[in-house]
Amino acid sequence: MVNLAELLQLAVARHRAGEWDQAEQAYRQVLERAPGESGVRHDLAWLLYQRGRHGEAIEQLNSAIATRPNQALFHSHLGVMLRGAGKPEEAIGHFQTALRLVPSNFEAHYNLGNAYQQLARFELAAESYRSALLGAPDDPDIHLNLGVALKELGQLDAARRSFERALAIKPDFADAWVNLGIVCKVEANYSEAVACYQRALEINPQNALAYNNMGSALQAQDQLVSAIACYEKALGLNPRYATAYSNLAEAYHAQGNTSQAVACFGESLRLGASDALKIKAALVLPVILESVQQISDVRERLGQHLDRLADEKLAIRDPVLSVGLPAFYLAYQGRNERRFQSQIAHILRRATPLLEYVAPHCLTAEGAGRKRRIKVGFISQHFYAHTIGKLNAGLIHKLDRDRFEVVVFRLPGHDDGMAQFISQGADACLAVSPQFVPARRQIAEQQLDVLFFPDIGMDALTYYLAHARLAPVQCVTWGHPLTTGIPTIDYFISSRDLEPDEADSHYTERLVRLPHLTNYYYKPTPPRHAKTRQEFGFDPAAHLYVCPQSLFKLHPDNDLVFGDILRQDPLARIVLIEGKQPAWAALLRQRQQKALGSRADRIQLIPFQPLTDFRQLLALADVILDPLHFGGGDTSYEAFAVGAPIVTLPGGFLRSRITYALYRAMGLSDCIATDADDYAARAVRLGTDADWRSHVRSRILAANGALYENPSSVAELEAFLAEAVAAR
Repeated sequence: MVNLAELLQLAVARHRAGEWDQAEQAYRQVLERAPGESGVRHDLAWLLYQRGRHGEAIEQLNSAIATRPNQALFHSHLGVMLRGAGKPEEAIGHFQTALRLVPSNFEAHYNLGNAYQQLARFELAAESYRSALLGAPDDPDIHLNLGVALKELGQLDAARRSFERALAIKPDFADAWVNLGIVCKVEANYSEAVACYQRALEINPQNALAYNNMGSALQAQDQLVSAIACYEKALGLNPRYATAYSNLAEAYHAQGNTSQAVACFGESLRLGASDALKIKAALVLPVILESVQQISDVRERLGQHLDRLADEKLAIRDPVLSVGLPAFYLAYQGRNERRFQSQIAHILRRATPLLEYVAPHCLTAEGAGRKRRIKVGFISQHFYAHTIGKLNAGLIHKLDRDRFEVVVFRLPGHDDGMAQFISQGADACLAVSPQFVPARRQIAEQQLDVLFFPDIGMDALTYYLAHARLAPVQCVTWGHPLTTGIPTIDYFISSRDLEPDEADSHYTERLVRLPHLTNYYYKPTPPRHAKTRQEFGFDPAAHLYVCPQSLFKLHPDNDLVFGDILRQDPLARIVLIEGKQPAWAALLRQRQQKALGSRADRIQLIPFQPLTDFRQLLALADVILDPLHFGGGDTSYEAFAVGAPIVTLPGGFLRSRITYALYRAMGLSDCIATDADDYAARAVRLGTDADWRSHVRSRILAANGALYENPSSVAELEAFLAEAVAAR
């Protein structure tokens, strides 16, 4: 008969060799003869854990601990098993016991950090990892996990250092490259992120996560074809990768391929139906609208989805990351969006306790009537050479500094001349974290009297920040000309001419109608060199009707107006500018061919134009066509600066009335239509009657001074802000 020592030696050898069945049999034989051998019971438990039999493993190790309760290794390994079995709370107690017995046990510190990480207690996780590093300063796994905890805490610089330290120790550490890429993407360093993911894939070409994340970084740069290829590679490696399906759905949606987006969201939901994913899938809307009937059908389905979601008990942790910006394309359907916007906001708020936040200084009555200056914060993702930057730079510079202290919150991204100009115009300019909770904390710490959103609904972070009470007065204006539906936004600042009489019913916010438009717009510099029509590729004999707007603004109703213009003027050429995605132009072309037949051949699409060429395009156009239902804003300021006549049809919502309001400010009405037929007739007269066109141009050039650098706009906003703060 084999003696006990030989049998144990055999068990250990079989275990090390991976001969699981023989090892387990040998361990059990030892325990039959010596049931009190707690060390053997520990080894059997570890073998069972390795084989995935967690319940049996935990039972065996509990028996070992009952025999030797002060054995630190037993408690440490039981913690590992409990965490692996999805019981991190129980695991924490055993890791803490192990550390009481052996405080220098760096492995227990590390595993304790992992348990805290599993429970999203990231500060405690980081503290445990730092303790582990005291005993193992060159362990790349500890540096990696510390970096992950720091990333979740919003400490991106420190997280980057941890990942870089892990890579200095282990250059071929694919997981560290992937996580460094995540930090780069969050910081909007997309090219650097792609390079990190490529390095990870060189190390491990089978890394589905790296392909998925690289797709996300490419998508952030509008490289949708390449992004889709990455998501498909991720799914080829892991066909059950729900997140890759969700990202693929978003990429198809951005291309305008709604049916593919819906199908991919459906597959993602089948594989892992998170509550955030349910909301994202419900909010898929067409980018290029096919028809008026499609709008009605889409809205009916959206209403059904939202009613269903409103009845469900949803739970979302971080909506910025998991849901993203909701329903951006809703604004372009030409309807009253108050119901949908408020319903979306309600669903998100109820599902996300994180959104219910009030800054400490907003909980007191202090502030009303204070002697110090009113502190106003401006926040936007678009404070650079973007419509939002151009519309708001003057306000930031010109607010009276005897009465107002101005803080600009800059989010990661573009840093150009306009961004620097905006920063210089503020009393303070703070770089805000791209992560939700740290960003909210940074804003709250400024103890603002007013938080001013130039736009809400154009990026995810500012949309969700608007759900918090970060200042006693919170207001939005028409950078994205749609009600937010968010109850913590108090005022929508508009103007008298921007709003029809019944406009109060369009907003969940209190509508403020100031006499002038709410911006101090610097007059654009005219182009130095006038490009010819031939340089743009236009027929010199054609009458150019230019509609220089994003293609998703072109509601199907525009097709009929375009058709009338093309029918009445045989020399007409309607010029559109291609969007970020080639697929948009293809979808629009299909719609126009169906609606207009051969006349659609006289609609010409040209590539995206840099600003100088864009201004030259406006200057040489015979007519600028303002789209129905969602017209121009910044484009109209640019066009009027060069005297370009814009035909516009003011509708029932702000988003179709900006050009109208600018004409009212100039005291001109020649190009304001009363209906679609009148729109086409006015456009054709301008396009075909050179003398009339010259007369209108000269009148615009003589009157356009009323639009630029108007101090009354600033004074009116100052008066409103002071009154709103006093009313609190």
